[in-house]
Amino acid sequence: MNRYYRLRNLRVFGAPVYVHWTVLAVSAVLLAYSIKVPFTALAALCSYFGIILLHETGHAYFARRAGARVEAIYLALFHGMCVHEAPARQRDIYVIAWGGALAQLAVALPLILLANVTPAVRWPIIGEVVLYLGYVSLLVAVINLIPAPGLDGASAWRLLRWPTWPRKQNATPKRAKHLRRVK
Repeated sequence: MNRYYRLRNLRVFGAPVYVHWTVLAVSAVLLAYSIKVPFTALAALCSYFGIILLHETGHAYFARRAGARVEAIYLALFHGMCVHEAPARQRDIYVIAWGGALAQLAVALPLILLANVTPAVRWPIIGEVVLYLGYVSLLVAVINLIPAPGLDGASAWRLLRWPTWPRKQNATPKRAKHLRRVK
C-alpha cells in the first residue's frame, strides 16, 4: 500500500501495523496547534486513533479465532483496514465483520458508565479519553453497522439470517416453469 509507514514496534496478533502519512501530518499539526495543552491534545489524539486501532483489532481477533492469519492492519485518517486470509466458512466472514464494533463496545460502554457514575470525566486527560473512546467510539460503531456498502454492516447483519431460513413454497420461480415446458 502506498504512503503507509510501518510502526516498527507495534504488532496486533502478529500482524504489522501501518499508518498513512495523513495521520502523521494531522497529528503533528494538531499537537503544534495545541501547544498550550500538549498532554490533553496528545490524549485526545491517541484516543481518536485508538478508536480506529481498536476497531481493526476486533476484526483481527475474530479473524484469528476463525483460523485466518492476520496479515496487516492499516490505519488512515478516518478509517482502517484489517487484511486477513479468507476464513474457511462463510459464517465466519459475518462474525469477523461484527468484531470491530464489538471491540469498540467492550471499551466504550464501561467508559460511558464511568463517566455517569464518577466525576473522573471532568479531569483534563481522562475527559478526552472518555469522550473519544467512550461516546465517539460508540457513535462510530453504530454508524459502521449501517447495512451499506463499504461499512461492516453490509456483512455483519447477514449473521442474523444464518442459517438461511426455509423459503415459502407457494410460488414456483418463473425460470423453473420455463424449464418444465422445455422438457
